[in-house]
Amino acid sequence: MSNQHLTDIRSALERSHWRVIDELPGNERNISAVWKVARPDSTNVFHLEFEGLDDMNTFPIERAYAIRVREERSVGAYLARPSRTWPTELEQFIVNLERWAHNKPLKYDARNTARAS
Repeated sequence: MSNQHLTDIRSALERSHWRVIDELPGNERNISAVWKVARPDSTNVFHLEFEGLDDMNTFPIERAYAIRVREERSVGAYLARPSRTWPTELEQFIVNLERWAHNKPLKYDARNTARAS
């Protein structure tokens, strides 16, 4: 991941009427950091975990390689280097987040990650 990924994720959340209400430390095992996210009226709170396990250490958030919603592990995205596919992957993550937040069923792709129908 990069600082650009962090900016992109935050911007995408804000465009979808979510806001980061707290930035928490990781668990020193496999989670680099956690963003506490909610709607502007502080409803629908969830935790966005930045996964960053390396051999014996946990990466800093800027080097995390995936994001997952703690409350629904199937809602997440892989954070490869910025590429042509990143905007699509981020958009799909936001779609799945919205579907989960509105209790709609998720579908899964071949990699067993959630996809909207």
